[in-house]
Amino acid sequence: MSLLTSNTKIDKSVELFPEHEAVILQMLPGKGVCKDYFNCLSTCLAFTGYGKFASVRKGRQKRKDLYLQDLPAFMKTLEKELNNLCKRALKKGKKPVCRLNGFTDIDWQFPEYFINGVSLFEAYQMIQFWDYTADIDKALSNQFENYSLTFSYKNGKHGNNLESCRNAFAMGLNIAVVDLPENREVFKGQSISGDTHDFRWLDPKGQIVWLTEKRAK
Repeated sequence: MSLLTSNTKIDKSVELFPEHEAVILQMLPGKGVCKDYFNCLSTCLAFTGYGKFASVRKGRQKRKDLYLQDLPAFMKTLEKELNNLCKRALKKGKKPVCRLNGFTDIDWQFPEYFINGVSLFEAYQMIQFWDYTADIDKALSNQFENYSLTFSYKNGKHGNNLESCRNAFAMGLNIAVVDLPENREVFKGQSISGDTHDFRWLDPKGQIVWLTEKRAK
């Protein structure tokens, strides 16, 4: 079982920016891999697109099970696949890039994810990592130049994280927002479409990143 794969939007991104060798880690969201998952689980993109197929969900669940049940084995596999990513990129003359939270919101800065005594971002400084996050603590603590975070606006039955969005924006992070009329009323200012590609570290700063709504079936 491979941990690092691809998806339609990653492939689309590589078509636009072919100088990159890109992979993504996709696990099913929920308890143990997402903060405040109860506020957005029902609309998570993990259950749209190919995620509607049982075989795809099974693979994402298997990765999640390995992560939750045997983290050392998970990290050993992740290290091997990141090494392979770097080798492929070097052979092709490309830049290795990796999104670790396809549908999750794990804080990979913690010591339990260290590789050879350092954070994986330090262990793989040649890799450009990127993620979306709704975890303001993770956003505020990130000090790694090769880890780009875009903050996600969440608005569910348990409330919203608008204040956290303001804090994240003030510290220089862009804000990803689902493109709905009610959200257009709340978020004003410079904006870009986030549907063209997924390589968010390439976005100009000070932007609202509008994403088309995709409902789970």
